[in-house]
Amino acid sequence: MAEGRTKPFVVAALLLPLAGCHLWQKKPPVMQPPEAQLDVRQFAGSALSGPQANALDEKAFSDAWSVHARVIVTEKPPGNIFEPVGPQARLVIGQDPSDVLAPSSQLTYATRSLWLKTDDSLESFLAAAGQSKELKTLSGAVAIGSTSVFDVSVPRDTEKSAAFSRRRLRIEISRTAEGNNYELALQSDELSGDDLLPVQEKIVLDRYLSGGTADRVALVVPMAWPNSTAKFVVIDLLVTSSADAELVNAARSQITTTSAGVALRLKLAPATPEEAAIAAGLYAINDQPANRGALTFLAEQTGAVLTKNVVLAADDAVLPMIVEEIRKHSTNLKKTDKNTVGWMLDRATIAVVGVIAGQDPPKLLPAVQGALVAYAGEVGRQTDLLQSLAAQSVNSRDLDAHIIAEHKIALEDTSPALRVRAYDWLADRGQAPQDYDPLASPRARRAALEKYEEATTRPAGSVTNPSATQPATQPTAAQPTTQPTTTDSE
Repeated sequence: MAEGRTKPFVVAALLLPLAGCHLWQKKPPVMQPPEAQLDVRQFAGSALSGPQANALDEKAFSDAWSVHARVIVTEKPPGNIFEPVGPQARLVIGQDPSDVLAPSSQLTYATRSLWLKTDDSLESFLAAAGQSKELKTLSGAVAIGSTSVFDVSVPRDTEKSAAFSRRRLRIEISRTAEGNNYELALQSDELSGDDLLPVQEKIVLDRYLSGGTADRVALVVPMAWPNSTAKFVVIDLLVTSSADAELVNAARSQITTTSAGVALRLKLAPATPEEAAIAAGLYAINDQPANRGALTFLAEQTGAVLTKNVVLAADDAVLPMIVEEIRKHSTNLKKTDKNTVGWMLDRATIAVVGVIAGQDPPKLLPAVQGALVAYAGEVGRQTDLLQSLAAQSVNSRDLDAHIIAEHKIALEDTSPALRVRAYDWLADRGQAPQDYDPLASPRARRAALEKYEEATTRPAGSVTNPSATQPATQPTAAQPTTQPTTTDSE
């Protein structure tokens, strides 16, 4: 009996050290939420244009949307289910105010996103991220022609160090027109390099309200904080087609105040939103360091496609040259309408390309050559020809007609490769002759071109009469004045 009574005590004695190890095991410290600075504001304009002097009408506010951004910090990324945001981006813009331009890829490659349904639980995805803390939900309203901005920043007194290089993360939601589409922009203000110079990067994505009612997306961005182990910011963004009256009134008041301040700064109140956008773009270019975003926006507003293509491709040596040339001509503009400013931008860009071609083409020209070819095809490969055509043109439309004419001339060139490239470029723009095959025999090609020329020069509504004498047609800007001699065999 005594032996039987001692067995439980023996077992308990053996298990006690194991239980003690478990009970006394040190738990990981609880993550302290960072002292983040959170801010909401609204302004008239887009993420690319910045605040404008637009006076939004009541209809814009009556159709306003609500925007809610739940800000969460975590120690680890939420998991592989989040996808890189880079392939979704419409534009990636980098700017270094100190060095004119220094594109950064940190935000593009590090940011992850996940599309969510409105009733999905984000917490289930955050489980893999270790500890997490919700800081606050920021709310605003976005009307047509306006932007709602959410800022997440480290404290202003945070030391300048590589450990806390990301100083601010900005989320911008812009509505540029009626409909269900909107622009989502992410902007990062960082300290970069050994000298910790300020660098800014912006990513612009095209989004829309599913079913016209709502769009929800979660964004994960690396961001370190002083006095906290948090390493990532998660933005749970919800955009809905209905807006709370209190949010709309707050947005209306802030937009009105901001627009009045911009108008005072520009010393005028533009009559139309288009004029306001162009005025704001010209002001930004003339008053600030070389700014890729402002120049891209101005090119979009004025239809300066050539300038937009070149600016997006230009490196930090070419961009300031373009900006300086634009500044030189913008101060002498007699009008600032869309066509006048757009033509000024394209002429300035072509002038800079000509300078580059004459200075150091192997070093500088490749950065913009692809953009020129995308815009002007074979003419873009010959900068001297592009300059010559620009000198003969009176506006952007006239330049386009001259470029088209050059490609139609190239359809009878003796080089099959040149004919194919010219035909493909024309076909992409709906300008290629019907029944024309760049690899057909000279006789077949000539017949197709003659048929096309007859159809395009015949007066509207006329009936072809083979027995009638056809009057000689005068060449137009869109038609070649001379035809090269075809020397390949019949």
